[in-house]
Amino acid sequence: MPVVNAGPDQFLLVGNKGTLENRGSAVHAVLRPGSIFVLVPSSKQEAAFEFTQETKDGIPLRFKGIVIFRITDPVAAARQFDFRSAAGIAQISALLTHVCLGELRHAVSHMTMVECIEQRKTTLSEVVRSALRATIHDDAGDHADWGITVEVAQLAQVFIVDTQLRQQLEAE
Repeated sequence: MPVVNAGPDQFLLVGNKGTLENRGSAVHAVLRPGSIFVLVPSSKQEAAFEFTQETKDGIPLRFKGIVIFRITDPVAAARQFDFRSAAGIAQISALLTHVCLGELRHAVSHMTMVECIEQRKTTLSEVVRSALRATIHDDAGDHADWGITVEVAQLAQVFIVDTQLRQQLEAE
């Protein structure tokens, strides 16, 4: 009979006869014949994003942001993503990044340069949080919950791409 060890930063999920069970983290388990298992990370993960977008007043700005998340429902996450390798976390990070980029591009294209710079920690960060909340949680029952919790979602930096404009504003 196979023996499986899950570290303190992993959930051990065991599948047998069509059911998937969370055995917890930091556990040692002996598996019955015919059982399968997957180890799902329980530690915090980071998804960083960076993009350039032109504002409503035609000024290209470069944005950098971060999403910090962790898996809180490993069974739900394992139903959505493949954790047999590191691909599961990479899939989650890529999808979170795409959601952030799409929503932010839309919001920035309707704002001026000054609004983007002044409201990066408020309005733009809230755009990210709202989009992620709507995507990863199943409030309407239309799709499955991702099993993750977003702990931090924020737009951290805004840069003026045009060097001359940046120097002119810094001089003022």
